[in-house]
Amino acid sequence: MEERDWLIAGVAILFVLILFSGGGMMGFGMGFMMIFWVLILIAIVYVILNLGKNPSTSSKESALEVLKQRYARGEIDKKEFEERKKDIE
Repeated sequence: MEERDWLIAGVAILFVLILFSGGGMMGFGMGFMMIFWVLILIAIVYVILNLGKNPSTSSKESALEVLKQRYARGEIDKKEFEERKKDIE
């Protein structure tokens, strides 16, 4: 599931919890407590989903590094290197 899907599921759960939280002040307070725990659960799921992602590595740097390696190995000539570098940047 994508992050957006998790967010939509979380909002749907919150909506259901508010609807079925009961009546009166007791239900109102219990509804907010349920909302709190659902938000905590959504935050935990979000952190787990994003744990494997490395934000410090951008795709531009990766592509440029691959291009430099290919040029260093002699797979492409200087003209092709410069053209592709210009496309990346």
